[in-house]
Amino acid sequence: MSSPHKRTLTPADRLIFEKWLRGVAAFYGALALLVVSAVAIGHVVGNSESNLAAITESSPPSSAGAP
Repeated sequence: MSSPHKRTLTPADRLIFEKWLRGVAAFYGALALLVVSAVAIGHVVGNSESNLAAITESSPPSSAGAP
């Protein structure tokens, strides 16, 4: 049983659709890349700040000027 809304695409329509599909894929791929890189940068920066805080908290006080 054939649906009245289904139709086959002409070769020109198929080319337009494929071009549109590549554009959409490129857009969302770039967006996903930006999100992943932002999360990775945030993770690296967050870890370096927490590591720096842990180092400064755990280091013994300096004995500058002590005899």
